[in-house]
Amino acid sequence: MQEQMNLRNELAQKQIETIEHTLNCLIEHRAEIMDRLTLEDFSNKSLLSTPLSEPEILGLIPQVKETVIEQKTLEAGYRQLLVDCEAEITDLIEKFGVLRATIESETSRKHVNENDTDDSHREYWDEFKEYCDTHGLSLVPLTWGRSSQYSGFRLSIKSVSDTDIWLAAWRKPDQTQIAVNLSLRQMDSRSEDDFDALGTFNALEQEKEAIEAAFGGSLRWQREPIFPSLGPVVGVYKNITPDRDDWQRQFEWIFAMLETLNQVFRPFVRKLQCEIET
Repeated sequence: MQEQMNLRNELAQKQIETIEHTLNCLIEHRAEIMDRLTLEDFSNKSLLSTPLSEPEILGLIPQVKETVIEQKTLEAGYRQLLVDCEAEITDLIEKFGVLRATIESETSRKHVNENDTDDSHREYWDEFKEYCDTHGLSLVPLTWGRSSQYSGFRLSIKSVSDTDIWLAAWRKPDQTQIAVNLSLRQMDSRSEDDFDALGTFNALEQEKEAIEAAFGGSLRWQREPIFPSLGPVVGVYKNITPDRDDWQRQFEWIFAMLETLNQVFRPFVRKLQCEIET
């Protein structure tokens, strides 16, 4: 096991070194292009051209005027070629930078012990609870809805069980994504009295356009959710870094999404329950 880990670390280090070399080459090439674009006398040092003004060019005999205009067109085209090339190289530099950061982050994450990761998740939700208490979250936490990966909150709608529909804040085990979902319980085998999660999901999905209009953006509708769950979910996801320094910003986002999804879904779920009861 240790030998495999050492090999993975060695491979990751070689990948980073290769990326670093490529980045340096791209940066040097971009610098050369920028030097050409910022020469004081671009026309004389790049292509033959003329210092004549537009009125002066128009006053030339046709043959000379045509040659001068052609030279200026070539110069403008060459300059634009350099500008486009510089933009593409800048884009490559950014992509290689992201790739390097991803590899470094993944390598660092693999060094973390599983027990330490679980402790980190528990600490994450404990601090989020403190954040909610401080900022006055309107939702009530579920006593059963706590694990190392998520925290659950009551939707608090008459005739709707908290074990059937609830709001959940999720954090992926690899600490690369968070989400806030409307979660629905799914039974493997159900009687007539059991909650019909899929039927409820389908009914809400028929109101998708109105729900997303109220939310102010698109939501992910999942019959088979990415995060561990008992049934279908509707929610919003956000990519994150596992850095502890970013926790407060993540808490702000989760807090805002919980409040927003609560306001958005309550009227639709209540309307759906009224239709079922009648």
